[in-house]
Amino acid sequence: MSANRQGKARLKNFGWDPYEGPRSPRRLLGLLAGAVRLIWEANPRLVVVFVGLQLLSSAAFGFALLVVRNLVSTLLSAGQASAGFGSVIPELAVLGGVLAFTSLSGSVQNYVRMLLAEEVSWLADQRVLDVACAVELEAFDSNDFHDRLMRAQSAGGRPFMITQTLLQLSGSLTTLTGLLIVLLLLQPLLVAVLLVTVVPLLVAATVFSAEFHFFAMSFSTADRWRWYLRSLLIGGEMAKEVRAFDLSGQLRNWQKEAFDEKMAGYRDLVRRSIPRTLVAGLAASAAIAGTLAVLIWFVLTGRMPLASATAATVAIVQLAQLLSQLAFGVSQLYESALFLDDHRAFCELLPTIHRTRPSRPAPVDFEEVRVEHLTFAYPDSSAPALDDVSLSFRRGEIVALVGENGSGKTTLAKLLSLLYRPQSGRILWDEIELVEVDATALRRSMAVLFQDFGKYMVSVALNIGMGRVEASEDRTAVVRAARKAGAHEFVERLPAGYDTPLGMVFEDGADLSEGQWQRIALARAFFRDAPFIILDEPTAALDARAENQLFESIRGLFRGRTVLLISHRFSSVRSADRIFVLKGGRLHEEGTHDELMRVGGHYAELFQLQAAAYLSGEPA
Repeated sequence: MSANRQGKARLKNFGWDPYEGPRSPRRLLGLLAGAVRLIWEANPRLVVVFVGLQLLSSAAFGFALLVVRNLVSTLLSAGQASAGFGSVIPELAVLGGVLAFTSLSGSVQNYVRMLLAEEVSWLADQRVLDVACAVELEAFDSNDFHDRLMRAQSAGGRPFMITQTLLQLSGSLTTLTGLLIVLLLLQPLLVAVLLVTVVPLLVAATVFSAEFHFFAMSFSTADRWRWYLRSLLIGGEMAKEVRAFDLSGQLRNWQKEAFDEKMAGYRDLVRRSIPRTLVAGLAASAAIAGTLAVLIWFVLTGRMPLASATAATVAIVQLAQLLSQLAFGVSQLYESALFLDDHRAFCELLPTIHRTRPSRPAPVDFEEVRVEHLTFAYPDSSAPALDDVSLSFRRGEIVALVGENGSGKTTLAKLLSLLYRPQSGRILWDEIELVEVDATALRRSMAVLFQDFGKYMVSVALNIGMGRVEASEDRTAVVRAARKAGAHEFVERLPAGYDTPLGMVFEDGADLSEGQWQRIALARAFFRDAPFIILDEPTAALDARAENQLFESIRGLFRGRTVLLISHRFSSVRSADRIFVLKGGRLHEEGTHDELMRVGGHYAELFQLQAAAYLSGEPA
């Protein structure tokens, strides 16, 4: 099996299979049960308060109908006996109290519903983040993973909707139950006729929900494309280039094209659903009319007193509205459950990840690092980024990794830091194969500075302290790391020194030059205080003088530690103990600078080309 196919197979084992939605009532009920558990876990106290208020409100509403019946009977009796207004005061007082309680309870329920829905959305989002933070970096190179992540994030609002719908449905059901009991007491036959109204509405609504979910699924990648274009338009990172090349018009045109394509599909979906909705509405209306006709027939034939008929009419009107709301609510619940299945499937990856994660304790240091026959291909790539690479270096050595763009330098750095796992071959610290140890624990013994380093919109101290979060409050160590990286002088000149927020995103933030940002990132690597240091183009944004000063001081700064230095500037790696030359994903040459120059191979050729470019004043 090729390295690329092995990579795809591993992603499939992680669960990135084609979507399979809930096909059976049992699975749908399982999803709803999961939603209920999520709601309960979010805040059980609020759930108890809300359900209790709903039960009391529903009981009060049913009791109010019985009071109305007694009130009508009293009024009819009072009219016949010429009694005064005082005869109906007790019923009016009770009815007023019930209505006041119902109104107050409804207001409290709305507030509780809002609070609970927010907590559920927060918890659902945390579940997505649990997985996103735990998966291997390789997953982020997969289009399928990004589609699934986006669907899980989009479904993050569905627990909120399910919360609202379930709580509203529970209230409607309890009210519905109370009304049905009242109507059963008045005339059972009316209940049977009325319940028919919900069937056509429910069928039409659930069919539309299923079709809408399928429609939304089919546009996952297109939606990501639209959001990517939007991020280019509103994000600060690309703002300069978008304006310099006047790209906003073109980007917005592409965004509009993607939106128009989706809207065309949505309009087609709505057009197909309209006939079903009309037929369902007509059938439901006919059932309600039939129920009222039966009620009138009972009154005209003397089978039901007028007072009971009045209460029954109120109950029928309320029940018709509730049944319509119930059908719509169930369809919304079904639709949300379909989307929530994306969330569930994504979150269920977490135990799979934990089961496959090695449990062997990670080493904290080494005498030698060995790479044996390492091969790696990115997902969906037709060629391996690294092919049968073998090399080794010892503790305390400064080794350099050089090569042209695309030769595999950064990929090897990611494999050495266990951000990727090879398709074949081994990486060992002494005799311990790293695939057998917990990568998270092992990374505590590494400090990595990538070429595309992070720029955190927090204070200078926190930017540096993120290199070792557990010690981030140690200001002395933070300052010491900044001094090593040559950042202390310009940090001291910032408005609040090490407490100055960086970036212009938040209030009182200070922006830095690219070179200053790189020094902050380098300070973060120093602060890590690890035995193995990987520096990927650590001076790309520094001027020539600063670069030369840094490379001259690396041996002293990292004394006793192993440094893997990746650089495209060959003059910077001359003093390395050993130099590894990559070409086309393979290890092409190895040796000291002098040895490689004597061989006159690929390294010597590139070194001379770069030196000639510097001497002629051309960019190297």
